[in-house]
Amino acid sequence: MLKKILNKDVIKQALVNLIIIQNLSFQAVKWPELYILCQALNPELRSYIPASYTTIAKMVNNLFQSQMDIIRKKLQSALINIHLAVNIWTLLNNYLLLTICAHFIDDQEAPTKALLTLRTVAGHSRED
Repeated sequence: MLKKILNKDVIKQALVNLIIIQNLSFQAVKWPELYILCQALNPELRSYIPASYTTIAKMVNNLFQSQMDIIRKKLQSALINIHLAVNIWTLLNNYLLLTICAHFIDDQEAPTKALLTLRTVAGHSRED
């Protein structure tokens, strides 16, 4: 009976979201504590958690690719010119991050912004 109420896709998506948002290692799927928590919530849940970190890595990559496609389509359907904002800043660990963000009006006439890139760079010079 407990297995009937489980939705495998929802469980996997929740796990991927947890790993991405909390910046967890893909190895989290091997944590015994995760399985203990799952067993406590629903004994049938354990079989729904991927046992391989490569499976999670593929799921994260697939989600990334689908989100890129969504952003690409939104940019293609922009009603006006797309304005780009570029920013660079230094993190506490002295890494420099470069971001490029697009600002536009989408096909629903709503102001929209999308992060196009977030990369580490070596320095502030033009060559970097």
